[in-house]
Amino acid sequence: LDETRTAEKLARHPSFTVVSEQIKARAGETLLETAISLQKAWLHTPAQQAIHLALPVVESKNLAFSMVDLLTEVKSFAAEGTSFTELGGEINAQIKRGDLLYVDVAKGYGTGLLVSRASYEAEKSILRHILEGKEAVTPLMERVPGELMEKLTSGQRAATRMILETSDRFTVVQGYAGVGKTTQFRAVMSAVNMLPESERPRVVGLGPTHRAVGEMRSAGVDAQTLAS
Repeated sequence: LDETRTAEKLARHPSFTVVSEQIKARAGETLLETAISLQKAWLHTPAQQAIHLALPVVESKNLAFSMVDLLTEVKSFAAEGTSFTELGGEINAQIKRGDLLYVDVAKGYGTGLLVSRASYEAEKSILRHILEGKEAVTPLMERVPGELMEKLTSGQRAATRMILETSDRFTVVQGYAGVGKTTQFRAVMSAVNMLPESERPRVVGLGPTHRAVGEMRSAGVDAQTLAS
């Protein structure tokens, strides 16, 4: 069908008509094309778009960040001609709306920090799930065989035991790059593979990068990227 006939057919479809009228009513326009253009323009202003793109960058360094750090990163994403005044004004507007949360004092982290509402809610959700999973499952092992942990540090042994001996549904192991998380997980996988096949869980690793996936696979984990 050519463009004109396609438009005519769509115009006769009741669902298309209802949606079209809603779009025009929301935009306050009688022409559908104009209404759609306005709706697109209202999705994000240049300042909002710059903040939207900058937030993941600053959060990759710290979940709590200063106004200066955010503004510096936002400026690098801003469209040409967007001033610091516009960007700062939009940041302040998002603080007032609650999209960004202002933390006056964070002990051990600093003062005058910002946290995105989305990240705050995600953190709360993670903690809620962890608490709801307390003492909810049967441990994979009553006791991890000592020979599997002979070459591990005290921290690695503690993490291995926590994962395999806990009755909690969720466990969290946190550590900087190079501290031995992959080495520790090799011990976990060795222990898991000792379980009877009927009791052996399927272990799946999810990583943000191909490098992280490669490290997990080197520990014997069936891994893939979050995006795949």
